[in-house]
Amino acid sequence: MTPFASALTDAGAERRSEYNRRTVIVAAPSVSVIIPCHNEAKNLLTLLPEVARVLDDARLPWEVIVVDDNSADDTSEAVRRLSPQHTSLRLVERRDGHPGVGRTLRAGFAAATSSIVITMDGDGSHAPADLPRLIQAINEGADLTIGSRYGEWKGDRHMALSRRIISGAYSVAARVLLGTPVADLTSGYRAIRREALDRLALKADGFEIHAEIHLKAIDAGLRVTQTPIVYLTREGGQSKLRYVRVGGPYASQLVRSFARRLKRRLSGP
Repeated sequence: MTPFASALTDAGAERRSEYNRRTVIVAAPSVSVIIPCHNEAKNLLTLLPEVARVLDDARLPWEVIVVDDNSADDTSEAVRRLSPQHTSLRLVERRDGHPGVGRTLRAGFAAATSSIVITMDGDGSHAPADLPRLIQAINEGADLTIGSRYGEWKGDRHMALSRRIISGAYSVAARVLLGTPVADLTSGYRAIRREALDRLALKADGFEIHAEIHLKAIDAGLRVTQTPIVYLTREGGQSKLRYVRVGGPYASQLVRSFARRLKRRLSGP
């Protein structure tokens, strides 16, 4: 495990199933990197070749799935332009008129074929150089590893102050209300085992899917770790995150996590 990665425990750890106790490490995993995008054409032309280079260096079978979420620019065309040079690059287009990160990630999950699934942003804020350490954390036993911006490595130093405060406060609230020892519940950079992902029954449509993935994994007693990352300034374009819109859905994920834990406690061992 990387020096800063820390195993997380859950109040319901004693309820871990046989699935969690058996060894699930694979010798040569395959990797699917899912990149949800809305109007990120210019950023993808820089990001995708770098992702491909890092994965080639890792010498693992891989695929990169770009999910175009109802973009109005040339996002899909950018992927098609790069496809001849990168044959493991795939495009999924969503044209239903209902954009949303949750819907987009779920489309990517449905298309992924690998034993390890990684999600990362398409705006250049997630460094491809961190991919090998996320994969390493899974190979060392984690079911889910969260790319964490918060810790002594100061991975949040490039983030806007407002974003640091709101994102950090959410994780603190989860720690106080639920006892969830995760420093970065809202991170969108993560790696998860396919079989673990399939257990989560994800339903969120928007940005709150990030909290849903992490809270459901912890509530299910999966092995969850944190891997330090440095969050970078987006290369270009505009962020689609609007705090006023996402506040309620994010709060609902805390309520649902509390309800799951309460139901489990009332139902007994």
